[in-house]
Amino acid sequence: MGMADSILFMAFFAIAPLFTGVMLWLAFRHAKKTGATIEVFARELGLDVRKKPPVLGIFQGLPEVVGERQGRQVRIYQFPKGSGKNSQTWSALVMGRVRSTNLQVTLSGQGAYTKFRSFFGAEEIEVEDRASNDRWFIETNDPTFLQVALFGKACAAIDATQSDGRTPKGRFRLKDGEMRYEEKGSLSDADRRERMELAITAGQELLDVAAVHADQRTG
Repeated sequence: MGMADSILFMAFFAIAPLFTGVMLWLAFRHAKKTGATIEVFARELGLDVRKKPPVLGIFQGLPEVVGERQGRQVRIYQFPKGSGKNSQTWSALVMGRVRSTNLQVTLSGQGAYTKFRSFFGAEEIEVEDRASNDRWFIETNDPTFLQVALFGKACAAIDATQSDGRTPKGRFRLKDGEMRYEEKGSLSDADRRERMELAITAGQELLDVAAVHADQRTG
């Protein structure tokens, strides 16, 4: 190894810890800023903040928004999908739960992926609201019920979460009496927080549909 190579080798080992430290500091700063944004968001919604213990005793975990709306529990939080270089940040709203219903509903934005799924056997249903059919790929285990039950206020509330007539960015899922809305990205984004807030109203409507389904089963 020549003199120049030796200098480069030593420089690498001198700089690497500094570079790692800078990256950790930037990650810490971003997490702290996002956490503060989530706390403000919770206050704006009139809900509470649930803080998490620090990761490795150093890095503060991102808080969650928790509380109750119209007698139903609400939780909004971030979570990772994938691992390593493939890891992505997602945000989710979870609401529920309605007992005594086995109704399952999924609404995904129409697009190449839903066309691909449809080609391989995913069964889409259409409801009375034509605009909803154009924007959402709707799946359910009870088509006869949902084609009648999903209309009016429910469709309007779901569509209101996605502005400007664009392809929906998120997905709604009703399963085991629990409603979940999720989309890719962080709660640091103001538009995403707005969609999450609107999704609370849409979630209430979907849970009301599930409650009607439960009444029909037990009635």
